[in-house]
Amino acid sequence: MTTSDVFARTTAPERDRELRQALAAVARHDELAFARFYAQVRRPVYLVTQAVLGDHHWAEDTTDEVLIEVWTTAASRYVPARGEVLPWLMTIAHRRAVDRVRSVQAARDRERSYVRLCAQVLPQQRGAPDAVVEGEQTAAQLRRALSNLTDEQREPLVLAYFDEYTRTRIALELGIPRGTVSSRITAGLRVLREQLAER
Repeated sequence: MTTSDVFARTTAPERDRELRQALAAVARHDELAFARFYAQVRRPVYLVTQAVLGDHHWAEDTTDEVLIEVWTTAASRYVPARGEVLPWLMTIAHRRAVDRVRSVQAARDRERSYVRLCAQVLPQQRGAPDAVVEGEQTAAQLRRALSNLTDEQREPLVLAYFDEYTRTRIALELGIPRGTVSSRITAGLRVLREQLAER
């Protein structure tokens, strides 16, 4: 029987008392208390982040971020007089998930204008003749700019925009974390923007 199974069988007041005690110990950086706290709250935090994000991998990442935040700073900021631990923690999880949605949407909006430009190179990447590509001069500039990127920047861009892989699939393909994929794509797009602006 796991800690979360025992936790699930306790009443709400007992559960909150246990969480308050664990959180007080976590605020003192008691690693064993954090491990118990983590086992007790990880699933409810994950369910909140999954409901907001709708993506298993993002929900897992965000759940871990929330619990790391509890370990590093939030545990010391909890005020028992303001309410129970679990609703307080769910509020942190919800806010963090909403921030992730906004961040992802903002990144997608920034990248959208460059998707059209990258799409001009798509036929070239798949071996189609130059005549198929509209705006050959722009496509040629983009090909030169892509060739100037580092492999770390170019690979995720090609997989995302030319092979239409999701960030999760790119992460699996390249064997790197999903957040790293996003960072490399963002960095690559920034370099492309700068190079194309100079021409």
